[in-house]
Amino acid sequence: MVPTISEDDVRKRIQEIERKKAEEAAKAQQAAQPPVAPPTPASGSFVGMPGFTPAQIAPKIIAKHTLTADQTLSHVALKYYGSAYKPYWMVIYNANKEIIGDNPAHVREGMVLDIPELPEELKAKK
Repeated sequence: MVPTISEDDVRKRIQEIERKKAEEAAKAQQAAQPPVAPPTPASGSFVGMPGFTPAQIAPKIIAKHTLTADQTLSHVALKYYGSAYKPYWMVIYNANKEIIGDNPAHVREGMVLDIPELPEELKAKK
């Protein structure tokens, strides 16, 4: 007695064989492609922040300043940058946010602040 195979069974088996062939072809094509190398940083850029140099991310610190009871960030900016205007004291605040907190008016006696080098755009205004 010869087993009978329905047309449906034949179609399913052909589809299964074609699917397996397609999967094998895709794997072979993927294996044949060279691996993609990660992008290399631009010349002089900092690996953690592509397109930026370490000096742009962490400005050079020109001094450490310990606040006295009567000082504000404006006083400190005037001493180091020659100007007490907001753009100048904000440079100091931004460099010391972790110490000062969310409000630049909340500085306290004894805080030791990093005084960063003045950015080029503010140097040009002087």
